[in-house]
Amino acid sequence: MYTLDIKKNNIIYFIVSVICGIFSYVYELFSHEVYSPYMILPGVVTCILGIVITTLVRKIHNKWSYRFYNSSVACLVVGMYIKGVLDIYGTTNSLLDIYFMVSMMFLILCIVAIYRFSFIKKTL
Repeated sequence: MYTLDIKKNNIIYFIVSVICGIFSYVYELFSHEVYSPYMILPGVVTCILGIVITTLVRKIHNKWSYRFYNSSVACLVVGMYIKGVLDIYGTTNSLLDIYFMVSMMFLILCIVAIYRFSFIKKTL
């Protein structure tokens, strides 16, 4: 049985949040005072989704739901960075919505994996 190590998970997500915050800060320094919320918030999103949600929701007990959840957070953060860069550059792209849709797809797969494996565990 797979059990999620909450302490290790929180440390990893905290380090990723700090790295995202430093990257956002350095990028904003060189953006000639053109700001985008998509460039500022990935560190906060990573902290909230990574640390707070996984601490509150302790139902991620299988590796597939954990992998889907991490993929959802990673896809959301990458999509936010790309959208932030393009906002600062002053252009738009309709293909950026794919990042957010794929992130939601991974989140739905995480929820399905949580309930599927909990159902299998109860029937065995």
